[in-house]
Order: sequence, then structure tokens, then C-alpha cells
Amino acid sequence: AEACYQRALNLSREQHAKTFELRAAMSLARLWAERGERQRAHDLLAPIYGWFTEGPSARDLVEACLARLGQLLLLVDIALHARVDATTIMLAHHHMAGDFDEAERIVAMVSPWIADASLTPNHRAMWMLQLGHFRSRQGRDAEAEQHFDEALRIADANALVLPPLRIYSHLGRAAIALCAGNAESADAARAQAAAHWTLARPL
Repeated sequence: AEACYQRALNLSREQHAKTFELRAAMSLARLWAERGERQRAHDLLAPIYGWFTEGPSARDLVEACLARLGQLLLLVDIALHARVDATTIMLAHHHMAGDFDEAERIVAMVSPWIADASLTPNHRAMWMLQLGHFRSRQGRDAEAEQHFDEALRIADANALVLPPLRIYSHLGRAAIALCAGNAESADAARAQAAAHWTLARPL
């Protein structure tokens, strides 16, 4: 596999095909990172992120950003809060893209961080919100509701306003209720979300 990725990388460079170079480099870097050659992977990807002038597709840019976040998470000097921010974004992307295996890998990686007492309540609450949406997407509705409740409990216990968290927790519960055919519960959850819309109408 490494030889094929290296050949693809060399060919794309010879043909000045930046998008293909990015894809080949990301694949090769992923392979190296999985083997523990993180610095080598970082050194390959670092110069590539700055040279897009051809207008790569949005998918390529998202993949490049996710690859970069993944590389940064491997560094030991990245602050806990930054790690949780990055993985919350990554979880949102992967579960929305239907890549549940990668999303589960992220959940497993973050689990010990969430238990860390130094993590701020807002980071913990926003992670729980995103985890709730992921579990809902998997059809694991009881777990999703527990995560939505935990996000709101954390917010209430710490006097966090966070209108988006409150809106999306209630809308997540409304979606679960609708899928279960419970229109009354869905409308009640929607009404709870609506109570916060004046603070976050653009959402």
C-alpha cells in the first residue's frame, strides 16, 4: 500500500495535480500515522495545506482539515480543551457523513478526556450534545436522550446560557419523538427549543 500511495503522490506531483496530490499525501500520512510514524506523516502534510490556489473541491478541503486535526490531536502538547473542541467538530462531520466507524473511534478516543476534572463544563456539555446527535443517528435513541439530558444538566448546574446547546438538545429530542410517532412529545420538545430562539434566531 505504501508503495502505491508513494507512486500516486509522485505522479500527481509530476502532473501538477494538487487535488490528487492532497489525496495521495493524506492516504500515505494516514498509513504512516497508524504505524506510529506521526512526525513523518506530519512533515508530509504540513507544507500541503498552504498551497491551494486551484480551488479544490469542498470535500478535499474538509478531508484536508480533518486530516490536519487528526495529526494535531496526536501531539502531546495540545491542550485538553482544544482536543475536545476539535473532536467535537470531527464527530459532527463523521456522523453526518455516515462514517460511523470513524465516529466511534473518535468517541473512544475522547472518553477519557471527558472524565478529566480540568475540562470546562461548556466543553463537556457541547460534547454530550454532539454525542447525543450521533447516537440518535445510529438509532440508539435511549442513549441519545441520556446524552441530551446530560448536556442540559451540565449547562443548568453551571449556569451556562449556551442557546445553541439548549435549542439542539430539545430539537434532538423532538426528532426522536417524531421518529417514534409521538407528535405530542415532539411538539413539547420543539416548544422548549423555541423558548431560546429569540437569543439565537439565526440558527
